Amino acid sequence: MKHWLHMIFLGLTPAVGSCAPACLSTPLAQTHDPAGITFAVTRTDCDTLAKDSAISVTAKRDGERDSALLLKYDPWANEAPQVSVDERGIITIHVSRASSILEQHSTWGAFKIRVVIDKIAYLDRGVPT
Repeated sequence: MKHWLHMIFLGLTPAVGSCAPACLSTPLAQTHDPAGITFAVTRTDCDTLAKDSAISVTAKRDGERDSALLLKYDPWANEAPQVSVDERGIITIHVSRASSILEQHSTWGAFKIRVVIDKIAYLDRGVPT
C-alpha cells in the first residue's frame, strides 16, 4: 500500500511542476505623445477557474518609472484602442467595442480623461473614479 501511494504522488508531481502561469500579458500598442507621455495598451488573459481577459491603457510621463492605469475593460474584440492628447490637455481614449468597463479614471494629474466607446455590451459595470 505504501509503495502504491508513493507512485500516485510521483505521477502528480510533473503535472503540478509544469503548470503555466495563470495570466499572460501581451503588449498591443505603445505610443509617445508630444506632450511627453507614453501610453501603453496591454491585453491580459487569465485562465484560472474561468477564462478572463482585460485590456488596460496606462500612461507615464517622460522620466517616470511607474505608469498609471487610465482604463481597464473587458474586450469584445482584439482591437487596440486609440489614445491621443489634445491642446487643452484632454486625453481621449477611443474604443471601438467593449464588453464591459472594469475600471475607469476621469483624471490623471492635470489631465482630464475622456473615454469614447462606440459599442458596449454591458453598461452597468465600471464606475468612473
